[in-house]
Amino acid sequence: MVFAALADGREASVFLEALATPPLMVIVGATHVGQALAPLAKSVGYRVVVADPRSALADRERFPLADEILLMWPDEALARLRLGASTAVVILAHDAKFDHPALVAALRSDAGYIGAIGSRTTNEQRFTWLREQGFGVRDIARVYAPIGLDIGAGTAEEIALSILAEVVAVRYRRSGRSLSTETLATAR
Repeated sequence: MVFAALADGREASVFLEALATPPLMVIVGATHVGQALAPLAKSVGYRVVVADPRSALADRERFPLADEILLMWPDEALARLRLGASTAVVILAHDAKFDHPALVAALRSDAGYIGAIGSRTTNEQRFTWLREQGFGVRDIARVYAPIGLDIGAGTAEEIALSILAEVVAVRYRRSGRSLSTETLATAR
């Protein structure tokens, strides 16, 4: 409760309730992994936005829990959103014509997490391309690629879980290591 003085000199009791803005996850590329990731991210409190210009992929049928679906190119979609320290940009398109503009827009923002799906070879090519675009070592180090924690994921759902685990670990500045590591070491 806060006491406030009114213009006429009387006091009034005012009740304030602070509501934190939920963290934002932008899924770039309406892929199968994105379909699996969206409900997982929602379940842990993220506001989920899917960005993909392909209306055949980015629709309510495939992403029923998404807070918003932006049928636009990734750079345009990211420019429309307020990307801050609690924002995760998850690039899943697997296509340079989507991935490259998304990476550039994300790197020019304050997004706290930027991840890109793809093999080590694909990501090395991306990093080379980013250097050619003028991005430095510090910029490129912001990109988590290959995306996700190494949990042996094989299915879209497992890959989504590994991505979300990494996003949460980065958000809370944790390593993602096994919690049982120390217990196992002292039990021997």
